[in-house]
Amino acid sequence: MEERIGLHLARESKVSAPTLYPPGHFLRYKGILLSQAQDDLTGFLHWWLKKRPFRPPLDNSINHNGVISGTVLYRQPPYQVQLFIVPPNSEIKSHVHPDVDSYEVYMTGDIKFWSDDVLYETTNPGMFIRVYPQSPHGGDFGKKGGCFLSVQKWLNGVEPTSVGNNWDDKDSNRVGTASLKDSNESTTTKTEERA
Repeated sequence: MEERIGLHLARESKVSAPTLYPPGHFLRYKGILLSQAQDDLTGFLHWWLKKRPFRPPLDNSINHNGVISGTVLYRQPPYQVQLFIVPPNSEIKSHVHPDVDSYEVYMTGDIKFWSDDVLYETTNPGMFIRVYPQSPHGGDFGKKGGCFLSVQKWLNGVEPTSVGNNWDDKDSNRVGTASLKDSNESTTTKTEERA
């Protein structure tokens, strides 16, 4: 399957196929070691970060979900890369993306990511964390705000749009939400799903 996907990506984007890493490269998830050689999303992540091809769709490539703005940098279903910019003093509350397996890649700013109750803080551009489809995750953005990439594989036959449109949280929101933090009160802004 990975070879077929790799050939398809290379043929469609006119860049070399993603590298799938050999046995011996491992990823830990909830105490289980997973071989990256069997994980095509990990191969796609490393390929895209190395080559950085741009292939945004002509339609529906810019999204605004709450206070978050995003744009699609690359789309070749089932893979997609989105760049998100979040304003200062904001938060993205706990949620999941039921049909998306992803890596979130720190670019710049004051960001505290968390996933599966583990907090990740860094100032190293390129640091990434894995977010599985049922992994509760979110972020806290400080005085500078933040910018990050979401490197995705869309699952279950769902066509890529924006991860903000493939969203579930404890309040039963189906479209992404984000809050601006205020010293007196927190205001939540929601966007409605676009037709």
